Amino acid sequence: MPSCTPQRTSTLVFCQEIESNQQLRDQYCRRVRNIAKWYKATFERYNTILKTEIGMETLAKELGEISCDSAVIADMAQEFLDDLDYANGAKMSYFSMSDALVKLILSKFSFGPGPNNQFLTECGISARLQFKDPSRKSWLGCRADVYELAEILAKILRDKVGSFNIDFQALSSDREARAKLTHSGEASLCLSAMRCYNVIRDMLIFMDSDYCDQLPFFEFEELFDYDRMLAEPCCFSFDNATTILIADSVHDVRRDYRKAIANMQWNLVVDLDGYSDCGGLLETVEHNRIQREVLCRNVADNLTQLPIDHTLWYRCGEYQSINFLPKDSLSIGAYTEFHKNLPCSGRNVRMADKLNNLCEILMDLLLCAKNCDRIINIVILTDNTNIVKYLIRAAESSNVRLEDYFITWVGLASAEEVRNVCAEYSGDREWMQTHFCHHSCLTYQFYQAFSEHGSYWQPRQSLKSNFSIPSVNGPVALSENERNNIANDFLALYDHCEDETAERSAELKLQFYSGNIASWNTIANEYIPRLRKSSEFEQMKQAIKTLLGQTQQNPQKRLFFIKHTAGIGGSTVARQLVWDLHLDYAVLEVRNYVPQTFKTRIEHLYDSVLDKSPIILFADDTLPYFKNLCDEVCRLDRRCILVSACRSESGILRDYPNANYKAVSSIQDGAIPILRERYRQVSPLSEMELRQKDDSFADIVRGPMLTPFIIGLYYKEQDFSIESYVSKALNGCYERRYADILAYLAMCDRYKCKNLPVSFVRQILGLPMREDFLRLVPAASSVVTVERQSSGIEYYHFMHPLLSDCFLDKYCEKYYGGKENLRNAVYELSFHLIDHMAETSKTLPENAPHLDILISIMIQNKRGESDVQPQYLSALMMDIGMPESQRQLMNHLATKFQPLADGILSSHSRNPDEYFKRNEQQILRLVSHSYAHLGRMYSRDAHNHAEAYESFKKAIEYMPDDDPNVFHMAGSALLDKLKQKFDDSNAEFDQKALSDIHEDVQCAGEYFDNTICYGSPEYGYPSKLELLYRTLQFLFRINNIQSEADLPKLDHTSRLLQSEFMDTLEEAKNYYDFDDIAREKISEYENRFRSQIVFGNYSQAVEYYQNKVDALRSGPDIVGYGNSLRSLIFAQINQARYKNPEVSFYYNLKNARKMLTNIESLLLQPFDPERFSDYALRTQMFHYWMLLAKHLEISVDQGLVMAKRWMTMEEDRRNNLNPEPYYYQNVLLRLSIKSGNAASIDELRELTHLIGGYDIDGVFDRRRGSLTKIRDVFVSGKEMGQLLDVTHCKADEEIYESVIKQKRTPVPVSAHFEECLNQGLAYLKIYAPVPWSKEQVRMNIGRRSHSSLTSAQVGHRIMFVMGFGVCHLVALSYNAADIDAGEKMRILNAVSDAHATPKAGNESPKKLMTGSDNKPTQNATAVAILKNGQRTILRNIRISKGDQWINGDVEGGIAGVSVKDDLSRFSKSEIAYYGGIEEVLKMLQKKAEVPCIILYVVDNTPKLKYRASLFDACSTISELLGETAKTKQKEPEPISPTLEVTATVPIGEAVTVTIQDIQKDSVAGTFQYEGSIYSITLKTNRKKERESLQKAFRQKSLVKTRIIGFNKDIYLGKLI
Repeated sequence: MPSCTPQRTSTLVFCQEIESNQQLRDQYCRRVRNIAKWYKATFERYNTILKTEIGMETLAKELGEISCDSAVIADMAQEFLDDLDYANGAKMSYFSMSDALVKLILSKFSFGPGPNNQFLTECGISARLQFKDPSRKSWLGCRADVYELAEILAKILRDKVGSFNIDFQALSSDREARAKLTHSGEASLCLSAMRCYNVIRDMLIFMDSDYCDQLPFFEFEELFDYDRMLAEPCCFSFDNATTILIADSVHDVRRDYRKAIANMQWNLVVDLDGYSDCGGLLETVEHNRIQREVLCRNVADNLTQLPIDHTLWYRCGEYQSINFLPKDSLSIGAYTEFHKNLPCSGRNVRMADKLNNLCEILMDLLLCAKNCDRIINIVILTDNTNIVKYLIRAAESSNVRLEDYFITWVGLASAEEVRNVCAEYSGDREWMQTHFCHHSCLTYQFYQAFSEHGSYWQPRQSLKSNFSIPSVNGPVALSENERNNIANDFLALYDHCEDETAERSAELKLQFYSGNIASWNTIANEYIPRLRKSSEFEQMKQAIKTLLGQTQQNPQKRLFFIKHTAGIGGSTVARQLVWDLHLDYAVLEVRNYVPQTFKTRIEHLYDSVLDKSPIILFADDTLPYFKNLCDEVCRLDRRCILVSACRSESGILRDYPNANYKAVSSIQDGAIPILRERYRQVSPLSEMELRQKDDSFADIVRGPMLTPFIIGLYYKEQDFSIESYVSKALNGCYERRYADILAYLAMCDRYKCKNLPVSFVRQILGLPMREDFLRLVPAASSVVTVERQSSGIEYYHFMHPLLSDCFLDKYCEKYYGGKENLRNAVYELSFHLIDHMAETSKTLPENAPHLDILISIMIQNKRGESDVQPQYLSALMMDIGMPESQRQLMNHLATKFQPLADGILSSHSRNPDEYFKRNEQQILRLVSHSYAHLGRMYSRDAHNHAEAYESFKKAIEYMPDDDPNVFHMAGSALLDKLKQKFDDSNAEFDQKALSDIHEDVQCAGEYFDNTICYGSPEYGYPSKLELLYRTLQFLFRINNIQSEADLPKLDHTSRLLQSEFMDTLEEAKNYYDFDDIAREKISEYENRFRSQIVFGNYSQAVEYYQNKVDALRSGPDIVGYGNSLRSLIFAQINQARYKNPEVSFYYNLKNARKMLTNIESLLLQPFDPERFSDYALRTQMFHYWMLLAKHLEISVDQGLVMAKRWMTMEEDRRNNLNPEPYYYQNVLLRLSIKSGNAASIDELRELTHLIGGYDIDGVFDRRRGSLTKIRDVFVSGKEMGQLLDVTHCKADEEIYESVIKQKRTPVPVSAHFEECLNQGLAYLKIYAPVPWSKEQVRMNIGRRSHSSLTSAQVGHRIMFVMGFGVCHLVALSYNAADIDAGEKMRILNAVSDAHATPKAGNESPKKLMTGSDNKPTQNATAVAILKNGQRTILRNIRISKGDQWINGDVEGGIAGVSVKDDLSRFSKSEIAYYGGIEEVLKMLQKKAEVPCIILYVVDNTPKLKYRASLFDACSTISELLGETAKTKQKEPEPISPTLEVTATVPIGEAVTVTIQDIQKDSVAGTFQYEGSIYSITLKTNRKKERESLQKAFRQKSLVKTRIIGFNKDIYLGKLI
């Protein structure tokens, strides 16, 4: 029944102009009353006869006589408005009445558009309307198109009223349908007319609410067959289906009816009503699991997948009609039209264009629905047959199989129209009818029927959450847009995200007990006991908090792995860990890794939403492209950490040796009784059977079987035996192909992939979408489960690794004669799996994970720790073993997918501007990597370099993008070929052979250049250095160069290789975040290069290249001159470095200005920007120019010109930009402003905006240094000499020491402490120097800093040394002074004394540390006797005033040890054990001597001064003090004021330790004491000790240790 709720007004009221003129008001009121009379007369005429079939025919006949011509209707409506009594005796069209009512309702708000359309302009409407009387523009006299007037009225109602129940779209649709009427006997048109009469009633009630009781309404007989929709073949359900609702406007449907439909668990709603949020379907949504968007073509194109656990609700534009297009006569600027961006506009757009656009949009939506891998249930509620036709056409065009979807159409249509709709199906009509159903009735009746069965349907439940996540400033509630932007890729652990209904909670618990992943609800409700001790959880949490508290210098420290034995519950431990942390930190579970959006999503969340608060990412190691995710996290320049559980044998642990990890090899004993009790409670066994189980538990379930799942399985089965359990499953596979499916699953589990998509299994077996493998083979459900992952895709997987391993053994016994033939089974299973994957890939959905699985098990998943070669092969390939079989399988993989790849490339060549789709990229990448690995096999194993060459040619041909991994493999293969030649001592090399070698070297070098250029410099540079070094070694050997005197024998080509080696080495040093392996390799080749006779002392090289430059300077050989000049520059730089490696090279140059001129000359030469080596060389030259310009105090203007040239070169690259030129342009503009150049202010503002945008978009290559890193310090000097380069420094202390060492005077900067961003970061605002006033400066405060500042000092004046970064000005916290607190910058005194000679005796090696005022002495210098890192003895120990320094004598000088920076590094509990710092200092002063390590030379004066370390020499205080130390018993200091910690084991006790884990500078283990087990940490820096500990760790032997301290619940030990 139509709604009768009064709307805003209870009396008939018009606008003020009408109300103020009584005569005019009476005329308007009479018109309304006449329409009401007409409605009553019409109702009396038709309502009774409609109960009979004859009555329906009568109505249809009379309706057919009514004109539907718009002009005729408009004239009739105008005639009625002009003649107040016209309606009393005429048979009027209800279109005329509705048109008249539209104008009358408009008159409630204004008399007309107003002067100059003022009223419309205020409502955001632009219109050009025609009027009967232009001098008096009233709505009643408006001759505009009724569709336009309806759009105007709807916008005014939205603004003035809000929600309205007048369905204008119903009137428009009926008018269009009646205009196409071919005969008058259609009952459907009668029903539509009745709906229109009721809409007119609603319009009259809106005019005057008293009509609600006065006007009757037309009632409909219920025609919708509700039971038919739930029965076969539709079987409508929200379970295991992707549900789509397409709905017309329903403003006239009762609110409770609309509410029942709107709140169902739809995945997608396509709402054809632009005003749905103003009294339509959308307005009644009450849950918060919704994503609201306005749909147009661009939006549909960018949709990649449907939401997983909420509703995506699209309004089709914001106008009433989806077909409305803005034009000169009417447009609403704030609105988006559905047919946006069509090639033509306005009246030129044909209906066919609109329908085709509709079809394209629906195709995009259906493709995303198809990706969900479930049956698609589409309900379409409309009378518009065109929409239904084009929906079917879209489904046919998007390759959605007919058996994969069902369309239920509810709407009025003639039999002929239904036949036309069905004709869209291309297949068999009978088959079609099992997947399509039409209900010929009003959509109103559908809403009514479902509302009346509302208790059957579970509405979508709101999350009891305000969607907030923690930040430093308290919880931050994410907006709908923010959470929807991340929803498809991440599951954020919002407040109350764990809430579920009791039924759902019990279901999730049972799913976990059946082998599925523990849900957050299961974790939060503690249905699973803690699998590790609480103390271990606290240690892990504290470790993560510490990592998040600082920006990591080592990128791999952003990874935290739970290293676990398969099936032990490592994933559950990881989930329990991050759940504990989600109350303090933002935690995001990674659902999908999408490289294009991952970085920007995280950086936006971190920077803009969470105000730079830390983020914890959580992902399972089975996530597709997990390694790529790890790489991406390592590159994030944010406080972000990835937590993941990884199996012990996973190759990921080898790939990231510096990552943090915690080993979990068993569950704690305390958890076992709790697990047993939990599983007993849900066991189907009787109490007597359970008691028997209890009695035999310890005998049967032990060792690796002590896992949550196996314990549950033990209590579930009466006769428990894994072998018999698995045998039943295998024997239940009554066809071999079913056993093969389980074998594929077992193989995937064995090789760390675990899952196979349900859809893939269906395709292999040819099962329809509604069929399930586990129903087909019930026996399989005892070992295999189905699970919907957070990505929304359903997978099959074995319940436990023990089951999959056992199944694979049984499968081999049954089909391959024994489990010893596993390699044959794996080969054949892999071979057939490739066939199946290739076949199904032809119709893969966009985001299907099939190819990810194949790539993972065949190529990516390697063993973690293996001495077996070759390590580049996957674990699966390693198990196959035979190289011939490995190559055959890899070749099969490549060739099977090659035709698909060829088709993709062919299509792309015809449309080169189109991007590859994700599945196309996957296919191309699979073929490319397959050929690349095949090439590597030929190269390394078979030494068949010809085949390797052909394979790599194909690998590069099929790359979907420039892949650095493929380029690196190709270069490595050529390097293998070259090394084979180099190592052949019997080979003879003629000129052609040498020419071939040089050609291969050049080609390999280009491959390594591409590796660097396209994103993997950490692999490219070490390999290129090895290539050049090994080539030079070879050339030296064949040219018999054995001494420095033989160097002139080298030809020019060999000299160029030397120069290229130096070039490459210099380039590599510009990257700051290489891992240890890359840095060690680069350092190794640098040391080899310099230690051998390649250059001797570089003097010969300088002489050689200087002669070449002089000879070529005036000649025509420009290229030769440029190469020689470049080589000369690098030789001179290396010669300068060789003289004194401790200082920057330019201090040792004989003629720095001449080198600057040479660089400028080189930069004027032409170069090829597409060639990476040319680009890299030019980058180096710009870099050295800037260093020399600062050293030589070149003018700022000249520096700006050079920086601009550098930036211009960099801009042409478009991605992975080097931030250095942008930095120099930025900092030099600041210096220009300081000198008074106001014109630079605007330029700096634009540049800052550009840099900020590049930072947000991730355009900069962050491996060239953090954007916040300090690159220069502001010092006293002229022009560019005001910048002191400190890029080599990592911490504030190092920067400070560099300033002192280079005897430069920093310029103090003063600023106000403006605000505290968080506990560790402050913003200051400069007030001096004045030209930089109000500039914002960042400064570290709190624990990470060396200043006294906290949030309590906001508003204070601060003086500091300032550094410059790419994005920020940075205040050094070290020696910053709070002026308002009376602090002083001690660095200024230290600099002024830098040239003075310190007094001997009780003095620090640094003036700053002692505060002494020694006067300068003579400037004689001495040669350092002790080298950096050398171990020596400190004698005559003296303690400086204030207990800040430990001073003493060393060989040839004095040395100082910082108490704060060095002595405090020892264990706090051990220091407390000896009575505190003061007591330890007293004991040291009594020592005759102690060992120390020299850190560096502080000053080369006649009396050498060194900085030394005691901690680096001795790992413990007891070792430092020796046996004569006088101990003072004292309890360890409590770790926190609320927790008192005491040691149970006496300090000094000797124990035997089992090693559990070895880190870089510590060893973790356990020991037993009086029946209890305790954790212990052993500190060791000695090589021999570490080697013995590693040996004990491998052999699992015990080591003798003495307890020397206690911290929290962890003991500190020292090897005996």
